[in-house]
Amino acid sequence: MIVKDKSFSAAKDRLEKALHQRLATKLKTERTVDTGAWSEARLSNYVVEGCEDAAALEIVEESDIFRFLCIGLSPHSILGAPNVVDRLTRVLHNVDAPAHQRLDFIERCILKRRSG
Repeated sequence: MIVKDKSFSAAKDRLEKALHQRLATKLKTERTVDTGAWSEARLSNYVVEGCEDAAALEIVEESDIFRFLCIGLSPHSILGAPNVVDRLTRVLHNVDAPAHQRLDFIERCILKRRSG
């Protein structure tokens, strides 16, 4: 049983590392303006911490995790606006709604409204 647990843990670690690498690569190519000057270590830390936060918020699909990571890259002029962080927190913590709906709402009603 211990051997199975170790091999399962190793496989899980490999899958997580592959996910982190795919997300880091996607951020580096699709969000170059935001991440272009980042070191590999900074980008890796951002992705790992973001994936942990996403899991805690029940955001598990790779495309949704990417969207979640992109929210954190929003300009300070948006994220620093009054009550925005409170609204983001409330929406993200409403795990009764599917992750894609929460992210849709944030992009459409909070971030876009602030940037437009």
